[in-house]
Amino acid sequence: MSIKGHFNFYLSQYKGFKTNRKIVVIESDDWGSIRMPSKEAINNLQQLGINLSKNPYNLIDTLENVEDLNALYEIIDSKEFKHNKPKITFNFILANPDFDKIKKENWENYYYEKFTTTYYKRDGNNKVKDLIDCGIESKFIKPQFHGREHINALQWLEVLKTDNSDFRNAFNEKCFCIDTVNNKNLLSAFEFQNPKEELFIENSINEGIKLFKETFNFSPKSAVAPRHVWNTKIEQVFYQNGIKQIQSSLNQLIPAINDYQNVQHFTGEQNSLKQLYTVRNAYFEPAYNPSINWVKQVLSKAQTAFLFKTPLIISMHRLNFVGGINELNRFNNLSQFKLLISTLIKKYPDIEFMHSDELGKIINNQNVRN
Repeated sequence: MSIKGHFNFYLSQYKGFKTNRKIVVIESDDWGSIRMPSKEAINNLQQLGINLSKNPYNLIDTLENVEDLNALYEIIDSKEFKHNKPKITFNFILANPDFDKIKKENWENYYYEKFTTTYYKRDGNNKVKDLIDCGIESKFIKPQFHGREHINALQWLEVLKTDNSDFRNAFNEKCFCIDTVNNKNLLSAFEFQNPKEELFIENSINEGIKLFKETFNFSPKSAVAPRHVWNTKIEQVFYQNGIKQIQSSLNQLIPAINDYQNVQHFTGEQNSLKQLYTVRNAYFEPAYNPSINWVKQVLSKAQTAFLFKTPLIISMHRLNFVGGINELNRFNNLSQFKLLISTLIKKYPDIEFMHSDELGKIINNQNVRN
């Protein structure tokens, strides 16, 4: 991190919500998204000359399965954490592209299927969704909103219509997630360049939150934009759908001409709609780079956060815990996750694990009292 980066990080902690409680929130993005469908898809794309090696998501991240959830729940419910169980906020993508319907109309129109349908197509049963429901009931996990899909659908269709061979080949493998086109990241699902794209994205958020309610039988209170790319119009759509809290990194990326404008946030900040920002100040992402001591990094951030009397909010993407493509990825990273939780509890016996919306409620209640 640069000197400016360190300064901005410490400034965010200084300005952030204050509490004497040692609160830890773990936010995990991308659940429900198909990402890379299988080992076979990877092999086929590599044989076609598509370079997937630069991005760990391309080689590891895939739709969660029964084994993934059981392994994670086993750690959360272990005897070691009997009196202080970790909680994880699962930020869900509610739908995946319906590749067959899209291709049938020559990439002219976008169609999607619910993520539970994607589960069923792969497994022939509803066991993964049943396990998610069990995790919610046990308070191990709490779903929140990440988007209807994790692809900028209209811009993706435009690339496919240009007969881009790499994206067409990926499409044929039921994959949308190969890397950028002309330095543009198509995974920024809430980024728009014209009124047509804006209307499409607004509708996608409306429909996505409707799908969320239908799937989980409650409404999301918080949302996180894919790649942290959004603007005030997206916040208005969130607000109209009952979203009171925006999960963020230190920097919000606002689309500008040929670039992004960085806007820095801090936990407890409010926008003009009185929506709350909560800002991630630690990262546990061993799948990104296994050579980094991620446990040590999070412990260092915890020390800083608690010194400034602000919550520790840990970013922890799904790819760290899935083993559908690489079982060792799940095994190794869950071992580190267990070590992280046990070390945090030993160092801070009064630590409190919360879901994102629980933290938001505490901050809002304190704002009301003040």
